[in-house]
Amino acid sequence: MKGVNIVIEKILVCTDGSDHALQATILAAELCQKFGCEIILFNVFFCPYAQAPDTGMWEIALGEAAIDKLCKEDLEHIKQDALPVLEQAGVPYRIVQEIGHPVEEIIQASIREKADMIILGSRGLSRWKALMMGSVTDGVIHQASCPALIVRGYPTLFRSILLAADGSDSSVHAAQLATGFASKLDSSLTILNVTETHKRPPGVTERGQLLEELSQQIMKRIEETIIPIALKEDVHVSMRQINGHPARTIAEFADDNDNDLIVMGRRGRSPIKSLLLGSVSDRVSHLAHCSVMISR
Repeated sequence: MKGVNIVIEKILVCTDGSDHALQATILAAELCQKFGCEIILFNVFFCPYAQAPDTGMWEIALGEAAIDKLCKEDLEHIKQDALPVLEQAGVPYRIVQEIGHPVEEIIQASIREKADMIILGSRGLSRWKALMMGSVTDGVIHQASCPALIVRGYPTLFRSILLAADGSDSSVHAAQLATGFASKLDSSLTILNVTETHKRPPGVTERGQLLEELSQQIMKRIEETIIPIALKEDVHVSMRQINGHPARTIAEFADDNDNDLIVMGRRGRSPIKSLLLGSVSDRVSHLAHCSVMISR
């Protein structure tokens, strides 16, 4: 996957009939028009009573026929909102429904369908706690073998993309994804590196010098590995390095600069804990007010 040559042939759009899922569907339809891909509208009917080995009284209350009826009702509700969006966009789509645990079914479906991207709304219907942000989204981010896009805010194509990078292999992969999107969507691209805040005593200390050296090394690696990817595809790019709390700083920077998409890798530079992206991606997905894409 290099620059504009990123391949997106199938997008798995997770839906539960909520407004947030509809926003994800709208954005997926617009992306599908740009990339010429297929949408798999995927719904998981989560029924713990149907999954538990010992359901007791619920086994009597919810038989196979009852579960089948509930599944169809959910699917009809989803179709009423989603299908007009997809048909108006004129994009190819299929509808798939499974029964089970949302995270497990989403991951399995993405593998089975060979999806190039998973798109989810930031929240689900409150009556299904398993579909709320913090459980399904986090699970998908950690387990997906393809990029996951969490849609938040007004669903429109991205015009200002923020790439959070730390010079790791994961952030280079994220850069390829961000650059491909920026090129395809004619978006601006900002590369942000955040080094964690450290208290320093007066004067220059050995620890302070080490942190400065590490910061410079990371910026040099970013310049050598990521900037050429963007320049090759003629993407307008700017670069910033800020000292602060990584997740909070990334989210606040996106707010202050009107970025509508944050792209970052799932893993960071593990040998340097203070400059780690790893768990930061989880926190950013919760703190950001715009959409967040986590590359694999």
